[in-house]
Amino acid sequence: MSKSKFVITLIVLAFFLSSCSEDDDIHPNHSLILGAWKLVSAESSTMNTFQINGTSEQTMTKNSHHNIRVTTTFKEDNSVTSKGTSNIDVTSLINGIENTTKLKNVPSTFNGSWLIDEEKLILTTIEGIEEYTIEKITENKMVLTINTNITRVQTGITSIIVSDTRLEFKK
Repeated sequence: MSKSKFVITLIVLAFFLSSCSEDDDIHPNHSLILGAWKLVSAESSTMNTFQINGTSEQTMTKNSHHNIRVTTTFKEDNSVTSKGTSNIDVTSLINGIENTTKLKNVPSTFNGSWLIDEEKLILTTIEGIEEYTIEKITENKMVLTINTNITRVQTGITSIIVSDTRLEFKK
Protein backbone atom coordinates (compact mmCIF):
# COMPACT_ATOMS: atom_id res chain seq x y z
CA MET A 1 0.00 0.00 0.00
CA SER A 2 1.38 3.35 -0.92
CA LYS A 3 2.12 5.94 1.76
CA SER A 4 -0.70 8.28 0.62
CA LYS A 5 -3.32 5.49 0.68
CA PHE A 6 -2.13 4.53 4.18
CA VAL A 7 -2.48 8.15 5.43
CA ILE A 8 -5.96 8.50 3.88
CA THR A 9 -7.04 5.20 5.46
CA LEU A 10 -5.82 6.42 8.88
CA ILE A 11 -7.68 9.73 8.49
CA VAL A 12 -10.93 7.97 7.50
CA LEU A 13 -10.56 5.48 10.37
CA ALA A 14 -9.87 8.29 12.85
CA PHE A 15 -12.95 10.17 11.62
CA PHE A 16 -15.23 7.15 12.14
CA LEU A 17 -13.81 6.34 15.55
CA SER A 18 -14.11 9.92 16.81
CA SER A 19 -17.63 10.36 15.45
CA CYS A 20 -18.91 7.36 17.43
CA SER A 21 -17.45 8.22 20.81
CA GLU A 22 -20.44 10.01 22.37
CA ASP A 23 -23.23 8.58 20.22
CA ASP A 24 -22.95 5.21 21.97
CA ASP A 25 -23.90 6.68 25.36
CA ILE A 26 -26.45 9.49 25.14
CA HIS A 27 -26.31 10.10 28.91
CA PRO A 28 -22.74 9.28 29.94
CA ASN A 29 -23.38 10.29 33.58
CA HIS A 30 -26.55 8.20 33.98
CA SER A 31 -24.86 5.18 35.54
CA LEU A 32 -22.49 7.29 37.65
CA ILE A 33 -25.32 8.96 39.54
CA LEU A 34 -26.95 5.72 40.67
CA GLY A 35 -26.61 4.80 44.32
CA ALA A 36 -26.47 6.44 47.73
CA TRP A 37 -24.59 9.74 48.04
CA LYS A 38 -23.59 11.44 51.30
CA LEU A 39 -23.85 15.22 51.30
CA VAL A 40 -20.48 16.49 52.55
CA SER A 41 -20.72 20.22 51.81
CA ALA A 42 -23.57 22.66 51.22
CA GLU A 43 -23.16 26.41 50.83
CA SER A 44 -25.61 29.00 49.54
CA SER A 45 -25.92 32.74 49.32
CA THR A 46 -28.99 34.82 48.56
CA MET A 47 -29.28 38.51 47.75
CA ASN A 48 -32.75 40.01 48.18
CA THR A 49 -33.43 43.45 46.73
CA PHE A 50 -36.72 45.08 47.66
CA GLN A 51 -37.90 48.11 45.68
CA ILE A 52 -40.65 50.26 47.15
CA ASN A 53 -41.64 53.65 45.72
CA GLY A 54 -38.27 54.18 44.04
CA THR A 55 -36.11 53.19 47.01
CA SER A 56 -34.19 49.94 47.32
CA GLU A 57 -33.19 47.84 50.31
CA GLN A 58 -30.88 44.85 50.09
CA THR A 59 -30.38 41.90 52.37
CA MET A 60 -27.72 39.22 52.02
CA THR A 61 -28.00 35.76 53.54
CA LYS A 62 -25.37 33.00 53.59
CA ASN A 63 -26.10 29.47 54.70
CA SER A 64 -23.27 27.18 55.72
CA HIS A 65 -24.07 23.56 56.56
CA HIS A 66 -21.97 21.48 58.95
CA ASN A 67 -22.37 18.25 60.91
CA ILE A 68 -24.18 16.99 57.79
CA ARG A 69 -25.96 13.64 58.02
CA VAL A 70 -27.92 13.65 54.73
CA THR A 71 -28.04 10.77 52.25
CA THR A 72 -29.54 11.13 48.78
CA THR A 73 -30.25 7.95 46.80
CA PHE A 74 -30.72 7.89 43.02
CA LYS A 75 -32.39 4.69 41.76
CA GLU A 76 -32.53 3.11 38.30
CA ASP A 77 -36.29 3.75 38.05
CA ASN A 78 -35.44 7.49 38.17
CA SER A 79 -36.79 7.90 41.70
CA VAL A 80 -34.78 9.86 44.24
CA THR A 81 -35.02 10.01 48.02
CA SER A 82 -33.14 12.20 50.42
CA LYS A 83 -33.24 12.19 54.18
CA GLY A 84 -31.20 13.33 57.12
CA THR A 85 -30.29 16.42 59.09
CA SER A 86 -27.59 19.06 59.28
CA ASN A 87 -26.69 22.08 61.33
CA ILE A 88 -26.91 25.37 59.45
CA ASP A 89 -25.30 28.70 60.26
CA VAL A 90 -27.49 31.39 58.71
CA THR A 91 -25.66 34.71 58.45
CA SER A 92 -27.73 37.73 57.41
CA LEU A 93 -26.56 41.22 56.54
CA ILE A 94 -29.41 43.72 56.85
CA ASN A 95 -28.80 47.48 56.80
CA GLY A 96 -25.12 46.88 57.51
CA ILE A 97 -25.80 44.76 60.58
CA GLU A 98 -24.62 41.15 60.53
CA ASN A 99 -26.49 38.51 62.48
CA THR A 100 -25.77 34.76 62.65
CA THR A 101 -28.34 32.21 63.71
CA LYS A 102 -27.23 28.65 64.42
CA LEU A 103 -29.85 26.06 63.55
CA LYS A 104 -29.40 22.51 64.84
CA ASN A 105 -30.63 19.24 63.34
CA VAL A 106 -32.50 20.83 60.44
CA PRO A 107 -34.31 18.05 58.56
CA SER A 108 -33.70 17.57 54.85
CA THR A 109 -36.20 15.09 53.42
CA PHE A 110 -37.74 14.73 49.99
CA ASN A 111 -38.95 12.13 47.51
CA GLY A 112 -39.23 12.64 43.79
CA SER A 113 -37.78 11.80 40.42
CA TRP A 114 -34.57 12.65 38.60
CA LEU A 115 -33.49 13.07 35.00
CA ILE A 116 -30.15 13.92 33.41
CA ASP A 117 -30.26 16.16 30.34
CA GLU A 118 -26.71 16.74 29.11
CA GLU A 119 -24.93 18.50 32.01
CA LYS A 120 -28.17 19.21 33.93
CA LEU A 121 -29.69 17.18 36.75
CA ILE A 122 -33.42 17.86 36.92
CA LEU A 123 -35.14 16.99 40.21
CA THR A 124 -38.91 16.94 40.45
CA THR A 125 -40.52 16.87 43.91
CA ILE A 126 -43.84 17.87 45.39
CA GLU A 127 -42.33 21.35 45.89
CA GLY A 128 -41.51 21.78 42.19
CA ILE A 129 -38.72 21.33 39.68
CA GLU A 130 -35.08 22.24 40.33
CA GLU A 131 -32.43 22.22 37.60
CA TYR A 132 -28.88 21.70 38.86
CA THR A 133 -25.71 22.01 36.81
CA ILE A 134 -23.49 18.96 37.18
CA GLU A 135 -20.09 20.56 37.73
CA LYS A 136 -18.38 17.22 38.36
CA ILE A 137 -19.38 13.58 38.60
CA THR A 138 -17.11 10.58 39.07
CA GLU A 139 -17.52 7.16 40.67
CA ASN A 140 -17.27 8.69 44.15
CA LYS A 141 -17.70 12.49 43.90
CA MET A 142 -20.48 14.73 42.60
CA VAL A 143 -20.66 18.54 42.65
CA LEU A 144 -23.93 20.29 41.81
CA THR A 145 -24.70 24.00 41.53
CA ILE A 146 -27.93 25.90 41.08
CA ASN A 147 -28.34 29.59 40.37
CA THR A 148 -31.71 31.29 40.54
CA ASN A 149 -32.87 34.77 39.65
CA ILE A 150 -36.50 35.54 40.47
CA THR A 151 -38.37 38.83 40.24
CA ARG A 152 -41.75 39.17 41.97
CA VAL A 153 -44.09 42.14 42.06
CA GLN A 154 -46.78 42.15 44.71
CA THR A 155 -48.80 45.09 46.03
CA GLY A 156 -46.37 47.69 44.71
CA ILE A 157 -43.27 45.97 46.06
CA THR A 158 -40.72 44.49 43.67
CA SER A 159 -38.59 41.71 45.11
CA ILE A 160 -35.52 40.49 43.22
CA ILE A 161 -34.00 37.29 44.58
CA VAL A 162 -30.62 36.06 43.32
CA SER A 163 -29.36 32.83 44.84
CA ASP A 164 -26.32 30.58 44.31
CA THR A 165 -25.98 27.11 45.85
CA ARG A 166 -23.17 24.55 45.70
CA LEU A 167 -23.58 20.96 46.91
CA GLU A 168 -20.83 18.35 47.14
CA PHE A 169 -21.54 14.63 47.57
CA LYS A 170 -19.39 11.54 48.09
CA LYS A 171 -20.19 7.85 47.86
